[in-house]
Amino acid sequence: MSFLRISFVFFLVIPFTIKAQPDTISLDNFHLSLDKVDNVRKLGVVVWDQRELIVEGSEKGLFLGYAKTVAYVNTDPVTIKGELPLAEWLSDRISKAYNDSGLATMAVGVTANEATRAQVELKMKSANVDRILVLQIKKLHFDNMFNWSYMAKFEIEVYSENIELLKAFPISEERDMERTDDWKMKFPLELISIVEDALNNTEVLKALSE
Repeated sequence: MSFLRISFVFFLVIPFTIKAQPDTISLDNFHLSLDKVDNVRKLGVVVWDQRELIVEGSEKGLFLGYAKTVAYVNTDPVTIKGELPLAEWLSDRISKAYNDSGLATMAVGVTANEATRAQVELKMKSANVDRILVLQIKKLHFDNMFNWSYMAKFEIEVYSENIELLKAFPISEERDMERTDDWKMKFPLELISIVEDALNNTEVLKALSE
């Protein structure tokens, strides 16, 4: 094989094997806006990350989604910039959003290592609150490698102060989005919209306020 032919083969293969550096998105400047909850003195907030990739350990809690930033370049999954896992970020933002409406809150910290509902409920029992809101995340990530979309699957649960399950609301959707170069702004905004729509659901608010 001539040197020219070897060079040509090398040129063809390289563009398809380049691996980009892992990318991150800062969520520091993004906040939630949640409707007011009535008839509750103090609300416990639990965000339980049960996404399959997190539970099995192939991704960390910082995982946000998949992105292809350059043509023919594969990237590692996109993560949150910093050390705060998505579940903790959501717990913080949900608590602050309710605080802004005048409701006292208490974040009940759980991790993906809490593998059973009994383990989560054990932590909930230590919270001195009137109601507990549990946002169980089963799927939540974006994809601009193949389809420009944001996928979400939640189980929203409302518990009494005695840890009695009052209502459960399964929510699942996939949102198609317009392609944009400013995807680092677009995807966080879509994340916020999905969570706001889920928690501002009329039936969820009614269950929290009863």
